[in-house]
Amino acid sequence: MRFVDELRMKTGTRDYINSGVIERKELVFPGARVRMGPIGFREFAAFGDKGYDALLTLDPFYDNKPHLHPGGELGVVLRGMYFDADMEGNPIFEYPEGTIVWYNKFSTHRPLTGKEGAHIYYVTFSGFVEKPVPYELVIKAKQLKAPEGAIDYMLHWMIKDPEERQRIMTKLFPMRENRETYRR
Repeated sequence: MRFVDELRMKTGTRDYINSGVIERKELVFPGARVRMGPIGFREFAAFGDKGYDALLTLDPFYDNKPHLHPGGELGVVLRGMYFDADMEGNPIFEYPEGTIVWYNKFSTHRPLTGKEGAHIYYVTFSGFVEKPVPYELVIKAKQLKAPEGAIDYMLHWMIKDPEERQRIMTKLFPMRENRETYRR
């Protein structure tokens, strides 16, 4: 299976919204288990002092760096199309004109455009973080207290090698080393 196909499969589950992770809680009762998603708005977004709205014009074949939304982002594609891509530029999700896109808190993505470019209106909560090297973005996410699942997801689309992803997760979360093997 191609890397990008594997990534699409993982992001197509109920645990993911676009390029973000939904932190679900599992409750266990005698004879039943319940996986619950977020209940309040704070589970999806975090308001901070760096929130803003913007009208963004992305030129044709725009090549963006990966970035992190600590508080989440809401976007509306007004014209054109953009897509979230892996580090090699392979599309993961496409967002054509008229699409409303929600990225929950601690989501990461790398938006690119094709031949038509895109015009997007968006509101971001708590700003965004961009680093030139993927590993630096992962470290910043950890410093900002991103959930483990969000960091696992960002490593999955930014770093192709499963052993390297495992090494980084073990380094960032050493207490988990003997209990769980991260997604490969």
